[in-house]
Amino acid sequence: MTLIIILGKYLWLAGILASIVMSEVVTAAMGLLLKGEVTFDYLATGMVAAFLVSGIVVAGTMKMEELERRRQEEVAKNRALRASERRYRTLIEVANDAILVTDAETGTLVDCNRQAEVLLGMSRNEIIGQHLSNLHETGKDLEEAETDCISRLLRGKTGTIELSLIRADGTSIPVEVSSSAFEMDGRRYVHGAFRDITQRREAEDRIKHLAHHDPLTNLPNRVFLHGRLEQAVEFARREQKQVAVMFIDLDNFKRINDTLGHRIGDALLEQVAGRLTENVHGSQVVGRLGGDEFLVVITGNHVSTTATAMAKRILESICRPYTVEDYQLHSGASIGIAVYPADGNSAETLMKHADAAMYHAKSKGRNTFEFFSQAINRGVRERLEIENGLRDALKHGAFRLHYQPQVDLATGSIRSVEALLRWRHPVLGVITPDRFIPIAEETKLILPLGLWVLDRACHQLRTWRNDGIAGIRMAINVSVKQLQDEAFFEALGSIVERHGLSGSDIELEITESAIMENLSRVQAILKSLRDYGITLSIDDFGTGYSSLGRLKLLPIQSLKIDRSFVRDIETDQGNAKICDGIIALGHSLGLKIIAEGVETAAQKVRLQDAGCDAIQGFLIAKPLPADEAAKLISRVNAIT
Repeated sequence: MTLIIILGKYLWLAGILASIVMSEVVTAAMGLLLKGEVTFDYLATGMVAAFLVSGIVVAGTMKMEELERRRQEEVAKNRALRASERRYRTLIEVANDAILVTDAETGTLVDCNRQAEVLLGMSRNEIIGQHLSNLHETGKDLEEAETDCISRLLRGKTGTIELSLIRADGTSIPVEVSSSAFEMDGRRYVHGAFRDITQRREAEDRIKHLAHHDPLTNLPNRVFLHGRLEQAVEFARREQKQVAVMFIDLDNFKRINDTLGHRIGDALLEQVAGRLTENVHGSQVVGRLGGDEFLVVITGNHVSTTATAMAKRILESICRPYTVEDYQLHSGASIGIAVYPADGNSAETLMKHADAAMYHAKSKGRNTFEFFSQAINRGVRERLEIENGLRDALKHGAFRLHYQPQVDLATGSIRSVEALLRWRHPVLGVITPDRFIPIAEETKLILPLGLWVLDRACHQLRTWRNDGIAGIRMAINVSVKQLQDEAFFEALGSIVERHGLSGSDIELEITESAIMENLSRVQAILKSLRDYGITLSIDDFGTGYSSLGRLKLLPIQSLKIDRSFVRDIETDQGNAKICDGIIALGHSLGLKIIAEGVETAAQKVRLQDAGCDAIQGFLIAKPLPADEAAKLISRVNAIT
């Protein structure tokens, strides 16, 4: 190379000298020709030779200059390439991600950075030379994703995928790969930035789990259960199998939750969830719908038999005592069962029918189970029609009040009347309160309906007073749902005062079972009502589980003996003793005792002999429209 450079320099100088000499030669030759000292042919031959020598020298000089220029370009190119390589190496080494460079044609790894060594738990020498597929977790889906990504890259497109790599110790690690293709020395390569997404995957899994599981019990939630039930129905349809849906609702949970608080209630739910889980196996699924409601999905053959056996085990398990902190709690369950395809062809229908069967089981006494039937289905449709009818009746004023007098046994006079709600449905006909009041309570329609009853009853009492019928107290039934409504007391006071009445003109009747199940939540409102002057009475007494101690806690003034005890008082010694006991108990607490459902004179005499204070029933009068009740009151009170 040094020789070429030296020759190049001298040939360049030789070219210049040759040009100068050639110019002098031409001038001298022309002088000799003019003097006649040489012939033209001799001169021409010499000139050609001189020109040839000069041309060779010049051409050589030009070639050497071209080689030198190319050499300098190559040196600059190599210098730039080495600088680029140093920059690339610096960039991949300082990158936070693991960098792997792959030969796109062979799939062989040709370069990596320090982060790749850390990520894979391998040295650079162990990584380079391996095939890219050796580092990927095996699996059809992953291979297809990898192939698709490489294919896109080789077409010059960028891409991002998520894969699982295998580390040197055999553990799997999820990564996100951002890749691009480049070309060098006529070959194509794939540059991949591999980012560890373990924490992100874990966070995503937690979010997904929370989205499909109940946070309290960690059981599948409503969303998960609905999806699983849809899958089960589709599988059963395809494979000619059956699906059973068990809708489970705890008995008495609300009373425990309201009395002891949500902390105790939640702890009870966790224990119930554990017992339910112990009773499901294999492909069976149990989850929590919300509140105290759970669902079990069973798939297979003969699922009715399986569901029956499981329902018995669940009821037995749930009925065992629970220990929560310092409390020993007892609960039961009502279970409704619907079966695909007999009871429905969709998840929604099966859940709805299992729910209906559960309510039917609860109405039969609780702590039992029922399979869905068409009779239950008719009941569901009727219930829906009643619910819709209640809304329309409230809106259009379709309800009516009738009034049934109560007779004081000591004087024979009528001193109180009970306002009783009546409703004639346009399709179902007359619907008794025991059929529509529970539905009104469940749908919270009892709140506006109760206020309507209070307003119309007070209006009627004021009308009677204006007509000269005085000394009558209006007895009105109220639901515990009304008592729990914060606005109830203020609304009641407003109605009473708007009609020019006082609290002493009103008597409120609350059923024994409702008031005892919600004692802690209604004690304060009962005291406020008593302080306002309102008379408080426990209705249907004897059908619940009141004790003397609990009765003493209530600010009540009267008890009403349930008609079921009065009906056979003449012939059933057991009922007669119950009535005698209630009367004695009430009087010992200073309470007035009223017997309802009195239909015969013999019943009246028996109750009067036992010391009963007042009676109400068909013996006196059936519930009457306002004008007929007014006539009866005036007639009876005129002669007593």
